[in-house]
Amino acid sequence: LGVKWDTWQPLGGNFASGPAALLNSDNMLELFGRGADRGVWHKAQYMTANGTTSWSRWTSLGGLVSTAPVARMSRDGLIHLFVRGVDKSIWYKPQSVVNDTIVFGTWKSLGGNARSFAC
Repeated sequence: LGVKWDTWQPLGGNFASGPAALLNSDNMLELFGRGADRGVWHKAQYMTANGTTSWSRWTSLGGLVSTAPVARMSRDGLIHLFVRGVDKSIWYKPQSVVNDTIVFGTWKSLGGNARSFAC
């Protein structure tokens, strides 16, 4: 049983960080990155009507961040984003269900004074 890699596919965008990716509850990829504008951007895979996989457009999730986002999915299938803001606080943006639609909420500060470290 061999694994064969496909060719690289451009997904567009202009980023100042590496990506964060995860599989959502539908086993489709969700992709996040810190844009050149220092905001967080999001792109998601979806299944088309003819059964092929495609990507949504990049959409801004806002914020003014100084690190790449970290994304995690909770047991209920909702995504939670974490970043360090330009104010050095840790910021959090959760998904929630509103009128039977999954949406990202507002950014919430978790406080702190996170320092940057050279890696």
